[in-house]
Amino acid sequence: MKTLRERDLNIDRLPLLESLMFLGNGYMGSRGYLEEFSYPGSVRGNYINGIYERIPMNHAEWAWGFPPDSDRMPNLVDLFAITIFLDEEEVVLDGEIEDFVRELNFETGLSARSYKYRTTAGKTAEISFEDLLSFPHKELRVWTLNIVYDGRIEVRNNINFHFTNVSGKEDPRLAHHDYTLAEVTGAQYESGQGEILIETLRSKIQIRFDFLDEGEFNSSSVKDDDAIKIAFTAEGLLKLERMVKCRDSIRKNDSEFIPKRELYSKQREFLQSVEQRARIEFLDNEELTAALQLYKFHLLQSTTQDVYGNIAAKGLSGEGYEGHYFWDTEIFMFPVLLLWSRERARDLLLFRYNTLPAARFRAIELGHKHGACFPWRTISGTESSGYFPAGTAQYHINFDIAYAFIQYWLSTKDLDFLADYAMEVILETARTALEIGSFQSDGFHIHCVTGPDEYTAMVSDNYYTNKMAQHNLEWAIKLWRILEKERPGDWLRLTEALRLKDYEFENMSKAAR
Repeated sequence: MKTLRERDLNIDRLPLLESLMFLGNGYMGSRGYLEEFSYPGSVRGNYINGIYERIPMNHAEWAWGFPPDSDRMPNLVDLFAITIFLDEEEVVLDGEIEDFVRELNFETGLSARSYKYRTTAGKTAEISFEDLLSFPHKELRVWTLNIVYDGRIEVRNNINFHFTNVSGKEDPRLAHHDYTLAEVTGAQYESGQGEILIETLRSKIQIRFDFLDEGEFNSSSVKDDDAIKIAFTAEGLLKLERMVKCRDSIRKNDSEFIPKRELYSKQREFLQSVEQRARIEFLDNEELTAALQLYKFHLLQSTTQDVYGNIAAKGLSGEGYEGHYFWDTEIFMFPVLLLWSRERARDLLLFRYNTLPAARFRAIELGHKHGACFPWRTISGTESSGYFPAGTAQYHINFDIAYAFIQYWLSTKDLDFLADYAMEVILETARTALEIGSFQSDGFHIHCVTGPDEYTAMVSDNYYTNKMAQHNLEWAIKLWRILEKERPGDWLRLTEALRLKDYEFENMSKAAR
């Protein structure tokens, strides 16, 4: 089965389906909310991978090394909030809705929804939506609304300039405090063309949405300090196609609008290419095969397409864990992506490499003389965990990251990548292993760390941490010898740049036994 399909409108399931039927392309992501309705539990979320705001972190008591701020992925402007009127009667969720069908197609990347709505006067409208976020052109999105009705049709689009994130003090997955993360700094709409300029308040990251409306309708619009309000009207048939283009100041990306038909065609070609590399079927279990198709598509939608993002804990499906990146990327998702798409796997590693300076600084901040301490949770590359026992104390994340770099080497034997990026990370995390461990009469031990089981914190000789550190140390030595033999110039460059000493490798070898 190549689709996730819902044939009934169950209001209680809608919040769950917002996550399951989200759309993303690794750069942009949008929850699968119903654009024309409001209902309990709905989160009208629209996100960009790698965009963050810095939020003050409150500690009961402050101590050296506690992060003063944390990253948070902002929810951005909702361009698709609409209300539908049929002969001036509002289409409502508890109205008479028939033949409701909704699907997410893994072959086309298209989200589609349709239903029939019967007015109180007994007249029937056919309403359908399509939405696509392009993989080949990650800055582009096309959203389509069609309404067939024997009467007057009006669609009111309210683009609100005030957008917020979800918070909840009782849910550990959510931020506990409400902050305004971003604001609209400019907006306009005229003759079917609009733009929204947004800036995060402290990190000063800028985002720009351009959009173009075409179709069969008449329109009028007004703009005030709070919103752009657009009214689309028609008799009998209303067709609205909205092309959206996104840019941000981190990537400094830009692209041109592309016709809808071409976007659809290229999307299908892209997904066919992915499926050829990632096809998995359970011949005797269609249900399991269908579930795997959904998981594969979610992973593809959530994985960055460049070196400026990563894979958030909830992908681009929502704000759980504030959009932070964890060790899950390197251990659970990277190995899959290495088989599917070497380019995307490489981007994930380059994201970590680009945050290496911050990791080195964090190691010094934690009292280490050498090495790199990558953040337990982050977007920007700085630590966003305020709870040491279940955060920074999970030193295994450093060895998890090294593990991914080692896996890339084993898969590619890419000497250029080893010399330019991987070797440096693997050596610095190996140094971290030596920093947190100690030699004792019966061998090398690592005390007072937290392993993957966060509910058993601050233990000695956690098996997972020890084995991953050992793996890191062993491969640091192996790869260093390979580099010395194959690339003596790069070997010398790194020796001097990292101020490496022979005794460090002697200690690595001794600790890894």
